[in-house]
Amino acid sequence: RCLKTIRKFLTKPPQTVFNIQILKEKIDDGASSYDCARTFGVSQSTVIRRAKQHGLQFKGKSAWRNL
Repeated sequence: RCLKTIRKFLTKPPQTVFNIQILKEKIDDGASSYDCARTFGVSQSTVIRRAKQHGLQFKGKSAWRNL
């Protein structure tokens, strides 16, 4: 029984703290979805999906485009 609990704990994906208020501030400051994804430690598609769920839209471009 103890091994089942340990296996369940080890195979469960970690929960990510995702603050919508911080995301909104970053979007308002002109951050790109890539920059926000790096901030939260999640994939870019996750950031875009969460933004759409809350009616937010990205306007910024990544600084890497200018290199």
